Amino acid sequence: MNRLMINEIIVLRKTKLFYILSSIIIVAAFLTTISGLFFDGDTKSFTNDNWKEEVTHEISKLKKENSKLEKKEDISFSEQMNIEINYDQIDRYTYHLKHNIIPPSQSSLFNNLNTASFLIILVAILSVLVSSNMIPKEFEYGTIKNLISGPHSRIKLLLSKYFIFIGFILLLMFLMYITVAVVSLMFFDMDKSQYLVLYGSDGYEHVSFMSYFLKTFLFKFIYLLIINTLAFTVSIYFKSSSLSIIITLAIAFLSKPLVSFLSDKTNLVKFSITENWDLTKYLPANSGPINDSMSFQSSLFVIICYMCIMIIPVFFYFHKKDI
Repeated sequence: MNRLMINEIIVLRKTKLFYILSSIIIVAAFLTTISGLFFDGDTKSFTNDNWKEEVTHEISKLKKENSKLEKKEDISFSEQMNIEINYDQIDRYTYHLKHNIIPPSQSSLFNNLNTASFLIILVAILSVLVSSNMIPKEFEYGTIKNLISGPHSRIKLLLSKYFIFIGFILLLMFLMYITVAVVSLMFFDMDKSQYLVLYGSDGYEHVSFMSYFLKTFLFKFIYLLIINTLAFTVSIYFKSSSLSIIITLAIAFLSKPLVSFLSDKTNLVKFSITENWDLTKYLPANSGPINDSMSFQSSLFVIICYMCIMIIPVFFYFHKKDI
């Protein structure tokens, strides 16, 4: 199977699509991160020695600004927004003082790596273009019979392709986060604390950045693995990459509003794969599950069940299929 995987890597690297998709994720990560230079609402940076005095002074300054604005008889919409932003900033600075954490700027390394996770949806779309074409391209080019007539079994053939797109998912994720990290180190402040301060439904809370980031990376990888496994299995059944892409992306984008609608009518939505595949909802300062009876363990169990349902039948189907 190692030989099969090496051949797949060589073929993938020779395609223009490989470099186009890699370039897209690098450019997207670069533009998203560098935009902080122009749209960063909090560029204030504090020194290590006197940060508490500086933060206290900043809080006092924001309170005076709000007091001045609130005394006006006619407050414009932009001024009202500025008041709300200032109050949010006061709350954040107060939390930092209370827990002895130096406030970073909004576009610090840790914050940029954390917010870059929203680009995962782009990684999902790009990776599906590869996983959905792993098998159909062999039928299209007429090379499938040469592959299955070789010394390797059909199961090993599928496994080699499955592992290759897993590797491609990881490559896109690494390219995304490495680009964000490099741009952040070049243009923005390095965090002076090991903690990441987050805002959720219960207010501000802080977590160890490294622990939070590694969990986010793992949970986002699981999400991408499920979506691409779906695309891979659908493409085997229909021998069509375009149909696989349409079905997979339709499920990924349209299932959320459907599940939200059905959640008020039935508890069965907790067994939906689309409601369980994003485990980051269980991380601090996140929305949490849509159903109170759901837990991290139950979501993980549902994911394992659906993965088995997708993988085992399609491997059996491909093994017995008359090609």
